[in-house]
Amino acid sequence: MIDGSKEPFFAKRRKHERKPYFSAVDYSVQDGTFTDFIHNISAGGVFIGTGTPFLAGEEVSMVFPLPISRQQIRITGEIAWVSDMGIGVKFKMTRDRQKTMIKGLVELI
Repeated sequence: MIDGSKEPFFAKRRKHERKPYFSAVDYSVQDGTFTDFIHNISAGGVFIGTGTPFLAGEEVSMVFPLPISRQQIRITGEIAWVSDMGIGVKFKMTRDRQKTMIKGLVELI
């Protein structure tokens, strides 16, 4: 925390507000495939709870379901930060459809 604020210092640097969102996620990093849970989401990324050690800068390919539909979103990202609780992943949106799906999901929550 900085200056007596109740928010961690990195929360003030975020462009997008994070919202609680608990969902299973299948993801790949390098040669490994994993299943864990997303704990929160924003228009810019997700926090995945995991005990697996990763490094910031590694690319992640993710697949997770969208609520109230049978669709899944496939999206890549980059590990922005690592903690003992999990990883913060910044989305790499390569298609307008991905942006629309993520924006719709965040607005729905």
